[in-house]
Amino acid sequence: SQHPIGPPPPTPDGMHRVEERQLGVSYPVPDGWTRQVKDGGRQIVYISQESLAQLTISVLDFSSGDQVAHFKQVEGDLQKQYPSYSRKRLQDTMYQNDPAAIWEFTFQGQVREYRGIDLGFGREGEKEYAIYVSAPSADWATFRDLFSKVKEGFRKREDAS
Repeated sequence: SQHPIGPPPPTPDGMHRVEERQLGVSYPVPDGWTRQVKDGGRQIVYISQESLAQLTISVLDFSSGDQVAHFKQVEGDLQKQYPSYSRKRLQDTMYQNDPAAIWEFTFQGQVREYRGIDLGFGREGEKEYAIYVSAPSADWATFRDLFSKVKEGFRKREDAS
């Protein structure tokens, strides 16, 4: 059964809430991070030059029927790009009443190892959403926490009222 999602929790300290009107979503972002628009506006990337971390929010027009299968396709590309890629977990879940998948992995950058976590969600035939955070593995605890805060505060426009 559908649980009403309700308003987002209070925005955590050191963050501010942004509304991406063209994507129909809002979420908290760390203060001082640089915003970039990619992929024709379907991807919003926030980067911390200081910590080398990034937060990416994506909205695609059509959701796949199987979020895990979708991530497995992306995983193939990532393995080609980063031979050091290693999967930590990839599993089905639910997020805000939508079928979802959670994917965690590590890969070697030029200087250091990075870790990423990606939450993909959406209903087949509707929009597909993703919340992705990557950061140096050495600082992962901090950025795993950031991922949780963004995930808790993320709202689609129709759920925000």
